[in-house]
Amino acid sequence: MVIAASALSLLALLLAPILLIRYRKRWVAAFNSVVTNRITGRFAARLPGFGILTHVGRKSGRTALTGRWVREPQSLRSPASIGSSP
Repeated sequence: MVIAASALSLLALLLAPILLIRYRKRWVAAFNSVVTNRITGRFAARLPGFGILTHVGRKSGRTALTGRWVREPQSLRSPASIGSSP
């Protein structure tokens, strides 16, 4: 009985992120904005293989910093912006 309960708990822990991403996309996006970006922003500038992406909100005009994993130095170039340019 204990083995079945622990196996069920393990299965629930493994399936929770998959189900959250599939059915609660806005919640996951909000979590990433608040928690993940703040954590990665602290070490992204100092660790090799990480960089900080700076972007400005289209409607709000707010500047946001996001820590990102960078594969190669050439990947730092971004394509032209989508939509009209100011």
